[in-house]
Amino acid sequence: MITGFFALDADFFLCKGLVESMFDALGIACVSFVAAEEPLLHPTRSARIMIAGKPAGIVGEIAPGIKNSLDLRERSYIYELDFEALMQAAPKVLKYRQLPRYPALSRHIAVVVGNEVSYERVEQIIRSSDKDVIENVSLLEVYKGEQIGEGRSALTVSMVLRSEDKTLTDEEVNAVVGEVKAALTRDLGASFR
Repeated sequence: MITGFFALDADFFLCKGLVESMFDALGIACVSFVAAEEPLLHPTRSARIMIAGKPAGIVGEIAPGIKNSLDLRERSYIYELDFEALMQAAPKVLKYRQLPRYPALSRHIAVVVGNEVSYERVEQIIRSSDKDVIENVSLLEVYKGEQIGEGRSALTVSMVLRSEDKTLTDEEVNAVVGEVKAALTRDLGASFR
């Protein structure tokens, strides 16, 4: 097992991002994070790590009772990875891509969906909207409050777009963002802030 612990100014998404960076460095694909029910972890700030549908570890905030018993003042996060699962999923030979020739452009959108809609579903729809230029998708923030209505969440999502053939124009990027919004509206009934 590989274990990491964070007690400084961390949150769930930072911890998850560090784990994802480790997977990227190892060339491991098909990674997903699903809700976990671990007694040692916070019930809503934890996830089971899956590689190609098989369990490979956990990541999350330490449960409040455990935090108090250890006399930790800050929110503390931990991840645990199954070394055997990582080695089985890692390719035998790592292939590196050539550095991009053209610059990337970023866009952020605030997607308002029902609380029952997972971020993973939102990300899946975004990535499938335009596979040619959407290079990366990440969750920046989740907001729940009176301003967006009861039973709804606003997910601030960052998209990085890049073409391998040319520098994208603002018009081309805006067209892709329009396609993404249309797909999210059609498939999830999403609205945007």
